[in-house]
Amino acid sequence: MGILRASAQQTFANAVLHQCFLVLSSADTDILLEAQVSTGIKLLENVRQLLLSENPNDIYLFISCLDNLNAALWAGTTPEIPSALEAWEVEHVMRFLDSPDPSLRTKTLRILRKVDLGIVEAYSAQLLHAASVLPGLSEQEEATQRLLEVINLLYAKNGEMYAQHLKSLIHVVEGAVNTSKPRIIQVAVEDVLTNFRIADTGFRAGCIGVLVASLDDSNDDEKTGPTMTIIIAAILCEYLDISPLPPVRALQDLAHLLPLHGAAIQDAIILAMIRIAASCEEVPDNVLSITGKVQEAGGRHIKRRCAQFIRLSQAKDSLRGVMSRARSYSLPDFLAALESYEANPSVPQIATHEVDQQRARSPERPSSPASSYASHSPGKLRYKAYDAPKATARLRPHHHDSAA
Repeated sequence: MGILRASAQQTFANAVLHQCFLVLSSADTDILLEAQVSTGIKLLENVRQLLLSENPNDIYLFISCLDNLNAALWAGTTPEIPSALEAWEVEHVMRFLDSPDPSLRTKTLRILRKVDLGIVEAYSAQLLHAASVLPGLSEQEEATQRLLEVINLLYAKNGEMYAQHLKSLIHVVEGAVNTSKPRIIQVAVEDVLTNFRIADTGFRAGCIGVLVASLDDSNDDEKTGPTMTIIIAAILCEYLDISPLPPVRALQDLAHLLPLHGAAIQDAIILAMIRIAASCEEVPDNVLSITGKVQEAGGRHIKRRCAQFIRLSQAKDSLRGVMSRARSYSLPDFLAALESYEANPSVPQIATHEVDQQRARSPERPSSPASSYASHSPGKLRYKAYDAPKATARLRPHHHDSAA
């Protein structure tokens, strides 16, 4: 009866309704089914009108309520319990997969997965096919965003499957647009690194294992493209300690990618190599040789970056000085530490083990690009770096005006 009263009082209905359905999400489904039968009142009956509202917040509330219900209570997934929604209403819900609001799309995907996993898989296949024939770069970014939403939903607990589907997605999308210069799919970089920071250790370990294995993949049809190279370099820089690759091997694999890419990607690779070199007792001669050749052929910025690697990889004390200044080992934070050390190596530093202890006690997020490397032009990454993870919104504030 609380739902009935709340729906009649618009002043505070949204907040109360949402809380009611949050409570229902943890209730026993059999008890709720029995209550629906005994009272003759369907749980969705008093929120259905929100589906056709022109207010985006009403739409979001309806989808949130639906998301909190077991599909057996409303979707007609069993013969003895009919659907609480008409066919046209179900179709209307499915249209939210095309909403410009990513949070609404994600909730809709989650609802449809509970109803029938095949619906989500078919939607994913449709998106992947569309991505393979994309006409332009803006469409490429949009398709990638939506495909990532599906992957995030289906494989949120399985790092290996997440990484496998991520690789396939990026391979398809990168191959869809013909440009004179390979382009980094920025939304994919941001999404993967954000997922890594909020994931548990098991997910991270499974994901990084699949990703670094692609560095040694003999499949010529799926060479490590620019986007995946940036992702792998960033992950190895920040999460080397959980990589199955020994540091020397990681260094060699990244070095072999250097001649295959342009300056923007080479920049990120070399930064990761500098960080990895700190964990190597010796840097292999072939790594120094490859870096030297890239230095000879590169522009001024890459020449400088290669020189930094060659010099620091042979000067462990200096490299430890760089490491001790890093807030975290993300690419932006490591770059900030590198440029700080290069500008003034004599400034006293915190011992590396003390920094590690501080991180263990209070892990820090990487700083935003603006604060990480805005002070020195030579210290800027040559690709648009990812932002720090953003908090996930729940109910949107009333001033939100995105259309459903």
